[in-house]
Amino acid sequence: MTRWDELAALVPSDARAAADVGYDHGKLILRLAGSHPHLRITGVEKQHDAGARFWRAQGESTSLRSRVSLLHGDGLEPLREQEVEVVVMAGLGERRIVEVLERAHDVVGRARRMVFGPLDTRAILRPYLRSIGWSPVAERLIESRGRFYQLFAAEPGAPPMQPDTWLVGTDLFRQRHPLLPEFLRSLHATFAPLAARSEDAEERNPTFAAALERILADLER
Repeated sequence: MTRWDELAALVPSDARAAADVGYDHGKLILRLAGSHPHLRITGVEKQHDAGARFWRAQGESTSLRSRVSLLHGDGLEPLREQEVEVVVMAGLGERRIVEVLERAHDVVGRARRMVFGPLDTRAILRPYLRSIGWSPVAERLIESRGRFYQLFAAEPGAPPMQPDTWLVGTDLFRQRHPLLPEFLRSLHATFAPLAARSEDAEERNPTFAAALERILADLER
């Protein structure tokens, strides 16, 4: 399965309305339209010509046009007047996703589920979600062209945290995901040098690097 297939699979089959925030080329919209035949899909994109490009590529697909609405704008703000059960954000970094969520608490509060496919793993998004009362409920990990992608769905609620592993994805450990050891080593190779020279006032890099070291040590026992 591709990254877009995995993201679509994290949208509940009984959802009635979903939004793809930052839809870009529209690949996820097409996956959702194919896998969720009763889903109404709203795409949000700040590129002015994105909507025209999408519809030119799809031709005269009347069935698609009846289910897909494309809005021009940035983040969640264009969704304030829309019905949205599920919000999907992929292709953005964790810090940028948090900025988008921070600007639209009203939209977040109406959502039943949010699905994320961040471009990085930086121990920023998960702590933020927990601070607003959300937590991951399903996790995916894929590797494509030498790059790892972490995909997960979150819903309101904050169950007890598992030490360290919650920063990466406790569900991946429960699954004994075959890509997990290699993924963790890749993260540690990135964050250990950052931790050594970190000037982050919140000490995020050193804290995350230390957590990764403990996790790796436990895996190798």
